[in-house]
Amino acid sequence: MIGVILLTLLLEEICSEWHHTPYGTKARYDQVAGNILDANFGECQPVKLFGIHRHGTRNVGSKTVRRLDFFINALKDFYHLPGVMPDEFSWVKDYTHNLHPNKDLVLEGYVEVSEIGRRFSTKFPELFHDADSVRYFASSYKGRCISSALSYIYGVYGSDDYVVANASGIKAVTPDIQRHCGRMCAVYDLLKPKDRAILPFNHAQNHLLRYYDECTNYKKKEEDKQTWMEAGERYLKSAAMAALTSRVGGRLNVTMTPYDVITAHILCDTEVLLPRLMGSSSRWCSLFRDDDLYVSAVYFDLIRYSRRMMPEAVDASCILWQKALSHLTSPKVSSGVTLMFAHTETLFPLLKHIGYLSDTPMTADADIHSREFFGDLTPMASNLVMVALSCPSHLTQTPVRFFLNEREIHLPGCESDTCTLENLRSTFPSEGCDYEATCSYDALAFYVQCVAAVVVSVCLADVVKRKILL
Repeated sequence: MIGVILLTLLLEEICSEWHHTPYGTKARYDQVAGNILDANFGECQPVKLFGIHRHGTRNVGSKTVRRLDFFINALKDFYHLPGVMPDEFSWVKDYTHNLHPNKDLVLEGYVEVSEIGRRFSTKFPELFHDADSVRYFASSYKGRCISSALSYIYGVYGSDDYVVANASGIKAVTPDIQRHCGRMCAVYDLLKPKDRAILPFNHAQNHLLRYYDECTNYKKKEEDKQTWMEAGERYLKSAAMAALTSRVGGRLNVTMTPYDVITAHILCDTEVLLPRLMGSSSRWCSLFRDDDLYVSAVYFDLIRYSRRMMPEAVDASCILWQKALSHLTSPKVSSGVTLMFAHTETLFPLLKHIGYLSDTPMTADADIHSREFFGDLTPMASNLVMVALSCPSHLTQTPVRFFLNEREIHLPGCESDTCTLENLRSTFPSEGCDYEATCSYDALAFYVQCVAAVVVSVCLADVVKRKILL
């Protein structure tokens, strides 16, 4: 009996750990998420909640579909030659998919975000339903984010409450964001007129939720694609990728390049994420065995880290963090919920800014299983939620708890029993967030940097392009 109890405790401990997948930001939410209903606040009462959500599962983009189709068609053409097609992959010859290259939310995305909303409203009924609780929803201008916000609202309120702020703007893009919602299309009933505004919804919060887009210094560095692709390109030439390329090519009986393997990995990601659209015959993941997918996943995360975790993006995310602290500490609101719907690019820099991700950069020699940075930290529908509490044992301070994808997390120096809003305000003072200084483009400094780097010809071309007077 004691042995059974010990085994049960061990299994519970193992299951509570974050077991990363090789699917990166295309991981399904249910593959990595916890359940907020399991959170225990003891004697404390939740009084405020601030959440930043990534949009739910969406279609893949047009560039990705073109890449996948090129690979599939090339393989089909090769398999028309006699005696080269392995029996195991005979299904490739007639394979087709139903992907729609528009990046809209798909039915799976509507349902998963709606279910997240339902769980949070069940866990925090007073915050979501009491008349005295101030509720505010916002999103970036992208249709998939607007759809996600409305789906969340549907999960919380069904069709009983209505969104009214900026309703005309939402209505204008409804045909696009409604394309694949299936039975969840009822969420758009929220756009009907009602006498009283209950749920303010602003879907143009780009200065906060797409802060990286308006950060000129970051965008300038991001334009240099070669810089943030460099680590990934080096990894494609590594011994690990060479061995993987040989293994996968051998299974298909074709000569492959590392880029082909990366394309096959994307096919597998998509197969796991959107099986309904990839078709019943899809078996791309069978190309990979054992740890193969974790080997190729390093490539994606190296590029993702190099591109999304630039210091300018991390520092610029402070404006969103200050918004969160302002909501949680505002004396004007005693009880309330603020939820914002954005992108994976919104969450990653913020996680580093607040210290959840360390300053240690990701490198190609990191262990494929135990490295710190994994793309599936922000799967589809991922969320970072902060809950402020009122506790009898903290009469003069306000404890706060953090949840990433419905799993409790802890920030350095801010453990669950000692983490308070007062400590966070001290650690992250508002005057320490200077978005303008971080993001403003300095033409003179740029020119000096060009000369120092002895790449004058390249820099002059960029200067002319930007119409900067020397």
